[in-house]
Amino acid sequence: MRQRAALLRTLLVDTDVILLDEPFGALDAQTKSQMQEWLLQLFGDFGRTVIFVTHDVE
Repeated sequence: MRQRAALLRTLLVDTDVILLDEPFGALDAQTKSQMQEWLLQLFGDFGRTVIFVTHDVE
């Protein structure tokens, strides 16, 4: 829940591009996948571009 709250605070900043460096690194694989889908849908709804920096190949 803290991760979701932090991402929502980021969304409130008025910017077109948001850079996220390993935003879900501490989460398990299933939760990470769900959070990525939720975040991409959320930023798409608000018309923002999000760039994920990750070492996860998938």
